[in-house]
Amino acid sequence: MGCSPYKHISENGYLLAKHKVLIDSKTLPKSDFTNLIKQDPNSSILGIKLGMYIYSLSPRGEDSTVSFISRNIYRKIGQKPVEFEKDYAHRSTENMKSYLKNKGCFDGTVSDSIFYHKRKAKVYYYVHIGERYKVDTFFVTSQDQGILSSAIEIMANSPIKKDIFYDEDLFNQERDRLALELNKSGYYDFAKEYILFNIDTNNNNYAAKVNLEIQSKEDFESENNEDSLANSTTNTSSVFKKFKIRNIYIYPDIAYQQAIDTNSVIDTNIIFHRQKDKYGLNKYYVIYSPPQSMNIKTILRTVMFQRDSLYSPIYAERTYSALNQLKNYKFIDISYDPILFDNKQEVLDTSLLDCFIKLSLTKPVLFSTSLEANFSAVNNSLISNNTSNFGMELNAGVQHKNIFKGAEIFSFNGKTAFELKSDIFSKKVDTINKWSLVNAFEAGFDFGIEIPRFLMPFGTKLYSMQFLPHTTIKTGYNFQKRNYFERSIFNLNFGYSWNYLTKYNHAIIPIEINLVKMNVTSQYYVDYIKTLDKRIRYQYSDHLVSDSRYSFMYNGQDANKKTDFTYVRFNIESAGNLIYLTSNLSNASKNDLHQYTIFGIPYAQYLRTDIDIKRYHYIGESQVLVFRAYGGIGMPYGNSSGLPYEKSFFSGGNNNHRAWDLREIGPGSSRIDDTKLRYDRSGDVQLGGNVEYRFPIISVLEGAAFVDVGNIWNLHEQKDMAGGQMLLNSFYKEFATGIGLGIRLNIQFLIIRFDLAVKAWDPSKPMNERWVIPQTNFSKINMNVGIGYPF
Repeated sequence: MGCSPYKHISENGYLLAKHKVLIDSKTLPKSDFTNLIKQDPNSSILGIKLGMYIYSLSPRGEDSTVSFISRNIYRKIGQKPVEFEKDYAHRSTENMKSYLKNKGCFDGTVSDSIFYHKRKAKVYYYVHIGERYKVDTFFVTSQDQGILSSAIEIMANSPIKKDIFYDEDLFNQERDRLALELNKSGYYDFAKEYILFNIDTNNNNYAAKVNLEIQSKEDFESENNEDSLANSTTNTSSVFKKFKIRNIYIYPDIAYQQAIDTNSVIDTNIIFHRQKDKYGLNKYYVIYSPPQSMNIKTILRTVMFQRDSLYSPIYAERTYSALNQLKNYKFIDISYDPILFDNKQEVLDTSLLDCFIKLSLTKPVLFSTSLEANFSAVNNSLISNNTSNFGMELNAGVQHKNIFKGAEIFSFNGKTAFELKSDIFSKKVDTINKWSLVNAFEAGFDFGIEIPRFLMPFGTKLYSMQFLPHTTIKTGYNFQKRNYFERSIFNLNFGYSWNYLTKYNHAIIPIEINLVKMNVTSQYYVDYIKTLDKRIRYQYSDHLVSDSRYSFMYNGQDANKKTDFTYVRFNIESAGNLIYLTSNLSNASKNDLHQYTIFGIPYAQYLRTDIDIKRYHYIGESQVLVFRAYGGIGMPYGNSSGLPYEKSFFSGGNNNHRAWDLREIGPGSSRIDDTKLRYDRSGDVQLGGNVEYRFPIISVLEGAAFVDVGNIWNLHEQKDMAGGQMLLNSFYKEFATGIGLGIRLNIQFLIIRFDLAVKAWDPSKPMNERWVIPQTNFSKINMNVGIGYPF
């Protein structure tokens, strides 16, 4: 039977070839009904069910009875032929009927027809929507007058209003929202099960009266005798009451306490701590077994509960987030114990809660290593016809998450990398010295500490831990060697970061220092650089960068479901202003490039900003369309004639513009002269964008089609870089454009990406030759290999 799919269909069964929804109105989207179908046919690409045919290369039988190749290749990569089941069609029809009623189409109907031909089945669903009801009136009622006033206030801004379409999904959302808001108001024992929607559609004008009713505890108990919420110990009162926090108990490492000898001493300390100046002293009961691995003050700073304050689940969420950001706990549990009686066993007038916070520490020390090998077409050589072929990079690191028992995270990382010359085995290599075989070499290290609070000049009483504050101090050294220069980079930075509502991230780096020492080892290159623009000469000279930076990031992604979301990243930084002012006022001397110096090293002065915006639009469950726009500008002034190399903009490469190699594009319409020595292409301005459509192919394979657009420019005309300046009357003609296709191997924890791209519009060509698609051949396809999605 070859690759026939019918061998995997039962003798009297049918292959599901197609299903289709036919709808008579646009009142409701057709896709909503399609998503309710319980059984889909095999997926196809350009009408070909490739996955099904790959699976069908395997013989009939269970996995245990077929060959290794059939089991682990054909069946893993392919997709089993879908055998039509009539019961699924019936259930799909019933789902659509229920959906119509949920949306207020009470007169709507759904029917299905099944057509059999040979051994294939096609299913058609016919949907008549009918007239859709609207809300006529909406009101809230309850026999419990205490909670009724709170509910009416909360529902005052409800989207359920007169003349909106009837929608039970919206009603359920509002039911959940009301229950949550009542919990936030102190009603600990309230649950959404107490909320009913009573609908009256008897007036026959396609309008419904909607009554939101909060049941009393007695009514709920009488209707729900089994497993009733009202039978729990928290509901001794006949009315709903607000709860207040009484005692707060903390177990700093409950796993350790359970593991030690039961005869060991367990201490209970009563500690008073004030979160902020506007709050009173909080009383905590800390239960632990000595010695303590975590400073208790660090834990207390994360506890958002206040004694005698009203219960709210928000306090638990904020406490959990604050404890989680300490990155020291593998287990966090927050629970409550209602206190209903006083010492005389009489019911309390005010309901109270005892709060229990139980923690379990994780191992503090982590080691990490990684080894990467790559083939690179990027030219690190002095001349363009001598390129690197093979490179390796080794990274190793160690991290201690609780170095000073205050959740301070100390980290140390080391890196070494090299690239070999393409002519390593050539007979031209007749001498060997320590660098003759190496085209590029890099080594470095960095270490730092991350502290879960703001350090000076901020005291912990001036801010709330709910914003997850951090202070980071980091320093490092990096050495880079090419066959024509050596570069040493020393760096130090000190900064603060915090979150707001988890989606908003802020960082302020008051001081960041980068000291770059350059040594051009090729005299030929030294002579060549002297002929170039002073901007390039500056990039290949010693310089100091002392900057301050602010960063903002917004991530609207919902980790629990696939819905459209937006991602925004913004940075702005400035360097050298205070030092320049001091140098200017003190009449300091300048070097031959007319720059002020510190210890003989010129420092950078500039203003730089950049932004990156991405929008993810989901098409069904497995397809996504990603739009990206990015841009930036850096303006050197005062003590700088150009941006430092490490602060310049670059275009091209694996995650940016895939039809060009890294740093190969621009600036503007400038051209690379292969007869001259090379240097990296950089600019003061960057504009670009990407559109990528991602879709499933079969099993773990995903596909992508993309368009990349962008370029870099200089703000001023640069010597030996004709066409590199950004001009309003021509820059829009200089957007390099590439198109391509990609295949991604998605194996849950790892995504391996293969992207093939070709140039479509090349701004480095003369105007009448920039459309380069007609000249594209196999040799001009640029292959990109990467880990993870490009953006």
